[in-house]
Amino acid sequence: MTRIFVLLLLALISASAHAEWELILNDHGGSIASDGERLYVSTDKGMSYSRDDGDTWRLSTYKDWIGNLTAFPGAVYGYSYDHGIMRSVTKGNTWHPKNNGFDLVWGGRRFYYPEIKQFLVTASGMVIAVGYHSGTWISRDRGDRWHAVRDEWKVNDQRATGFPLGDGIWSMGEFGGYLWALNSTSFAARSPDEGATWESIPDWRDKRSIAQFSRANAWISFKGDLYVGGGGGFGRWREEGLEWEDLSHGLPHDPALSSLVVHRDRIFAGSWRHGVFIFDHHAEMWHPAGLSLSIPTNSLVSHRGNLYAAAASRGHDGIYRAKRPFVSSEGKAAVTWGALKTK
Repeated sequence: MTRIFVLLLLALISASAHAEWELILNDHGGSIASDGERLYVSTDKGMSYSRDDGDTWRLSTYKDWIGNLTAFPGAVYGYSYDHGIMRSVTKGNTWHPKNNGFDLVWGGRRFYYPEIKQFLVTASGMVIAVGYHSGTWISRDRGDRWHAVRDEWKVNDQRATGFPLGDGIWSMGEFGGYLWALNSTSFAARSPDEGATWESIPDWRDKRSIAQFSRANAWISFKGDLYVGGGGGFGRWREEGLEWEDLSHGLPHDPALSSLVVHRDRIFAGSWRHGVFIFDHHAEMWHPAGLSLSIPTNSLVSHRGNLYAAAASRGHDGIYRAKRPFVSSEGKAAVTWGALKTK
């Protein structure tokens, strides 16, 4: 009897929490990050931060766009087309370029800094800047100085001959005491010593390798497992079989996953084409998570009990906040979304 009551209650809650959102920030939602204390967002108006979980926003001194925001206590990083790597150590109030160790590239009529596709801050505090086909750099002083590892990071595997690990990394993650790296052809390698040595992932069969997810963009740890999401799907690493398990059931045929985040003990995924999805860990399948499937999502972040999404689509640009996301007894996701206003 108690079980029936709980199921009915969940169904009623789900029915009352149908997806609703109101766009009140009609601005390009490029990127969003959290350091656990503040939220940081990048829009066409420049850099903004919030000290009250997104209820109000303040513009910083930097008025240009910064992409690929990554935050952790004490520093926030991002990439600017005009100024290279940007860092804030004042909780988003001020931003300054930090390009000591980067070479300028000739871009026809002007010089520019290599584009940084991803920042990764490791558990030891090392900061890694991944510039796909323009190099990979590391910093051990929070980004004051950078060191190129293009020629130092090599894979000891005959199948990896010609594999430019330091130059051709597509994305990186950290899990189980390893750094994980993936190149554009979906060749994966991992390092137990912060890049000093690398070993290839032995399974190279398409149906069991990371290649089946087509250029994994996001890496995440959840309940003791490593997961990846990419243009072709979502999967989990199995150490005992040294293989990747496909867990894409419920996603669109071309999921185009851009980001993964753990929020309230569930995995959420943002898609460049289809909005936001929630993963049912027990049934191992995906469900739409309330944000319209027509709203491309650049990035997701979990911050102090709420889930946030940066969306960039003509007519739907903005930063969205989801309140009380959950899955109903029927396994269908029900999320209420509200856009956030700047001041």
